[in-house]
Amino acid sequence: MISSIVAWAVLTLWYAAPVSCLPSLQNGVLRRDWQPNQVNTTICSWEAPRAAIIRDALYIDGGYLGTIPGFANGSQGAFQTFEDGSLMYALNFTQPFNMSQNASQVLQSIPKTQGAANNIAPNYYDGMMFANDDEFYLYGGLIRDTDSLKPPRSDDVMGYERYQYGPVRQSWQVGFYDGELPSGIDRYITAGAGVNVPSENLGFYFSGMKRNDSGEIRTSGRSLYNATTTSSTMVSIDMSAMRGEKWYNITLPTSVVGRANAELVWIPVAGQGLLIAIGGVINPEWAFSGSANARKLQSQNTSPGFMKNVSVYDIANKKWYMQETSGETPPQLTQACSVVASAKDGSSHNIYLYGGYDGLESDSKASDDVYILSLPSFTWIKAYTGNDAHGRRAHKCAKVYPDQMVVVGGIPQLDAYDCLGGGLLQVFNLNTLQWRDSYNPELWSEYKVPDIVTAKIHGNADGGATTVKPATWGDNDLSTLFSAKYKGNVTIYYPYKSVDATATGPSSPRNTTVLPTPVPQGGGTPKWIGPVLGVVLGLVFLTAIVAFILFWRRRKYLRTYGSSEDGTHSNRHRIMSWMQGTPPVAKAATVSTTEDTMDRTTAVTSPTSEKPPDIVEAGGKELHEMPDTSTVTELPTRSMSQVKHSPSSGLRPRPFHPPSTTGTPRPDSPISGVNTPTTSPTAFIPGHRRNMSSMGSSGLPSPESIVTPDGDDDAVQRERGNPLDSIGSPISPPDNDRVHSLGGRLSPPPANVQGSGEKQVGKMVKKAVHFGAGNIGRGFVAEFLHKSGYEVVFADVMDSIISKLQETKSYTVTEIGVEGESTNKITNYRAINSKTNEADVIEEIKTAAIVTCAVGPNILKFIAPVIGKGIDGRKESNPLAVIACENAIGATDTLAGFIKDEKNTPKDRLSSIGERARFANSAIDRIVPGQDPDAGLNVKIEKFYEWVVDKTPFADHPEKHPNIHGVKWVDDLVPYIERKLYTVNTGHAAAAYYGHNKKLRTIHDALNDKEVHDTVQKALQETSHLIVNKHGITVQDQKDYVEKIIKRISNPYLEDVVERVGRAPLRKLSRKERFIGPASELAEKGDSVDALLVAIEMALRFQNVEGDEESAELAKILKENSASDATAKLTGLEKNHPLFGKVEQLVGKVQGSK
Repeated sequence: MISSIVAWAVLTLWYAAPVSCLPSLQNGVLRRDWQPNQVNTTICSWEAPRAAIIRDALYIDGGYLGTIPGFANGSQGAFQTFEDGSLMYALNFTQPFNMSQNASQVLQSIPKTQGAANNIAPNYYDGMMFANDDEFYLYGGLIRDTDSLKPPRSDDVMGYERYQYGPVRQSWQVGFYDGELPSGIDRYITAGAGVNVPSENLGFYFSGMKRNDSGEIRTSGRSLYNATTTSSTMVSIDMSAMRGEKWYNITLPTSVVGRANAELVWIPVAGQGLLIAIGGVINPEWAFSGSANARKLQSQNTSPGFMKNVSVYDIANKKWYMQETSGETPPQLTQACSVVASAKDGSSHNIYLYGGYDGLESDSKASDDVYILSLPSFTWIKAYTGNDAHGRRAHKCAKVYPDQMVVVGGIPQLDAYDCLGGGLLQVFNLNTLQWRDSYNPELWSEYKVPDIVTAKIHGNADGGATTVKPATWGDNDLSTLFSAKYKGNVTIYYPYKSVDATATGPSSPRNTTVLPTPVPQGGGTPKWIGPVLGVVLGLVFLTAIVAFILFWRRRKYLRTYGSSEDGTHSNRHRIMSWMQGTPPVAKAATVSTTEDTMDRTTAVTSPTSEKPPDIVEAGGKELHEMPDTSTVTELPTRSMSQVKHSPSSGLRPRPFHPPSTTGTPRPDSPISGVNTPTTSPTAFIPGHRRNMSSMGSSGLPSPESIVTPDGDDDAVQRERGNPLDSIGSPISPPDNDRVHSLGGRLSPPPANVQGSGEKQVGKMVKKAVHFGAGNIGRGFVAEFLHKSGYEVVFADVMDSIISKLQETKSYTVTEIGVEGESTNKITNYRAINSKTNEADVIEEIKTAAIVTCAVGPNILKFIAPVIGKGIDGRKESNPLAVIACENAIGATDTLAGFIKDEKNTPKDRLSSIGERARFANSAIDRIVPGQDPDAGLNVKIEKFYEWVVDKTPFADHPEKHPNIHGVKWVDDLVPYIERKLYTVNTGHAAAAYYGHNKKLRTIHDALNDKEVHDTVQKALQETSHLIVNKHGITVQDQKDYVEKIIKRISNPYLEDVVERVGRAPLRKLSRKERFIGPASELAEKGDSVDALLVAIEMALRFQNVEGDEESAELAKILKENSASDATAKLTGLEKNHPLFGKVEQLVGKVQGSK
């Protein structure tokens, strides 16, 4: 035993030491959160970081990273977000890279624990990085709203000194340090527009959002911390003196309207240059939940004016001006990025504006367009028309060379839970107005004014513009300012000498005086000795304690139970008993195995109690987490939006997706095959383990793609997807035979196409090509297609699964539910390895009726070229139906965008592609539980299902839409989504809160209680009334839906405790959530809300529940506020709202009962 402990200590040292003192890095990304067998991480999105250039590198901090884990067997895990306040990243301009390269191989990570930084800053969403050529300060932004995080001081600001300047400090070294803001400077601000002017050692942060009392702000959560007030100031910093920075607040005049996420650029003219504020919006959608329509209308009326009339600030004279623009004015945009390129002779200064969105709706499209505002003519020119699949917002831009703009990060259109089209890093050529495939520091040129610009302002590529003023100056002073040359000294550091990723150190500045070289770090004892020694001594001490405890425990055991003659049996029995906390001589529990709708579960009956023992290690029961869903505020007008934020006010970045420490099968990836690891949004609760069910392409269910009872959102991977309409029933095969094979074709398949199909001479078979032969593909999509009479051709890149399909004539799909199970035999399929036999796949597509896919949104761009070639070879009179079955909003549109790219479809064939293919968005929902290890191709799946498909693309088709049994074809997905939100989540939470107050243990127990059951039914009758009248769904359909949902969430095998479901009551009581949301709409119409009010009262009584911070905060709010103030804080309702008074009475009642 002692030797084992020593070995443990050695292993602990082996792993602990690098993390403690020198973080273990792989391809520039910290590995401490990696999963078993993970070998890399792909960074594929980055929402709202802050960034700045220091000499030859772009430093990037904060924001939310979107990552895809890669494993040793070649598979990939599900998309997850990652944030780490202890790390900063740098993009070194000396390093070449290409757009297909994993960004984690390009970015260098910098721990914030080095140098003088003893206090690690939390991760910030948005904010500003003030920088000159030597150092930067991190300012503003939002931290996550959680009580587990202690925010920095109100006057705290973190700095990073990369190079020394000014008087030489002998003890100086590169690193971070904590600075202090002077009084009068507000750190609690976000969504401003920032720009740095290194030649002047100045930085500026224009307007933004803050609290009305200028207090602490956080991401969406408690309304107390929401940033809902527009700032009317511009913060500036003067960094001329190192460690002697000066901060200023500049009040905006009334003519300059404050806004969120505008763009601020610096123009090198006049004394210290001019600042130009472009775009941005008032009332950004993420900041408000109440009175949404009125605020949206205000934004639509005001925000476009920020493009038509720009604000100009004269730095030297501290004076603001307004100037009208002309030309091809962009629409209102926020969260865009910009750079400035000046003509060689200074006759024009061209502002390139890229990306962004309108800020009106959370699901508004992200732009991929590039606009140029040419100064001093103030003429707008649309320089590049992009495509939706490549659009992004919340990203950063940097001009690395006179002719090149690097774009870093952002999130894709409609989708905060997926990878960016084209990759994390992009390079745009400012001369040719084209995106480049790679970056090479040795390939560059001087800036040349594009022809599209000279066509408007005249002159040539080197300048010579003759249109150098607008139609009318907003102020004659502007004419004078733009005609004055800038006399400052702009230091340049290009060209950069190409080096590999491991090279460090700055490039020497060109055409100017070299700035002081950083002072090397001093000698003496290495800095890592202390941490390593501390770890070693600590582990030795802990090892001694553990050894003593184990020795004492063994002595006690031997005294109590004696020894065993059967060594093998005794040792194993003793270990398991020790894990379970039961003596080895105790009677073993009776074990019986049953099937439920989610997975194979083991019921353990204790000999002394009917309640199963809470044994996690040995007797734990697997439960599949059914996560929460989004709210009405996330609903678009035509299709479901991503879960971008919670319904309460305040900035709502995507929820955090903590990486899992364990791997679970990812059955539905075309590159993972069977039983390969992926991330698991696992939440561990004493007594059982919760596993996510597989719901579509990503290997994890999403809150939107599953009929989702409530759960702890922070413990669940929040991927986006489409919730659907009514739950279906088990589908039947085309005839009465449960095993029905539709074989046959007029010609044999290609040599590399093998499978189970049987020839039926003289009969042409309907054929469907399906990409992705994982569990979703085989168990859901292929089952539907098979039962609809289609021959299914699987296309996948996973050799093992393709081989199994080619060697096996059939597999089974077992549908499980509380009412029993049934097994369907799937035949009449073939399989092709699309990696090695691409031509065969293309030939199959040419003659197929349908193409479907369940590969994961990140893989769509890889299958698009094959599908595009197949479509191009089809006859125009026979359009192919293309339906993506992914956990993504508008996944088919995304796939279509890739297919229609000129790389995949000839330009001259694009106009007629609609005659050869129709693209229909869809939404899927079916729980695929964990599969048995020896299942092979067989799939176990729940009986309930939903598959809703947009039928509008087939409106002019003779057959209207393909005939797929079990699919519901609709004109609009939104009604079905909202029906789910106000049925599933309302009912589940109501049962939890009522059950908690009646001291019932599980949701099944609660809904078995007649009083609770009847109350929940009445609440859902009220929401059904709203849904039926609002969306035109029939009363009977809604009634059937409610009954099936209640049956589903009350599954006795789930053992879902009411406290877990009821967690986060503050969020669930907020304005657009499951109770206040429908109740407010009903109250506005004068309809009954009595049952919903009962549910609201039960939620208000969910206080101080162990393990739930929000329940404690709820108790505090009710204790410290009047009934009126508490109602306003909790619900976000306006005091004149017809529901406010009714809720206020409940709040008073609950307060009085305490």
